[in-house]
Amino acid sequence: MGDACEVSHQIFQDPQYTSDTCEELLFPYVSDPQSPYYGFYDAGELDGTCSIGFDPEDENSIRAALDAVKMYGKNLYIIGGNRMEHGHDDGEYIIKEAEIVGRL
Repeated sequence: MGDACEVSHQIFQDPQYTSDTCEELLFPYVSDPQSPYYGFYDAGELDGTCSIGFDPEDENSIRAALDAVKMYGKNLYIIGGNRMEHGHDDGEYIIKEAEIVGRL
């Protein structure tokens, strides 16, 4: 509890190219199997830690958030911070200077 979270990266499943002629990749492919971004294209660091929002008073909201993140590992953390912005994905938030406030 209280540990600072690492900054997340913007990653893409599909390659992005610098032009329509598909000659040069815009973001590098991560080929290191030890990297958490292995198999994706890494566009670099974001301004905080990615998260999925939920309403702590709404059981359906909590279930939906858990379903959305269960593929990312066996430890689930609840994080918080004083500043956030919306991410690119539906329900995604990027929390700046996030800290761990709970673990499931």
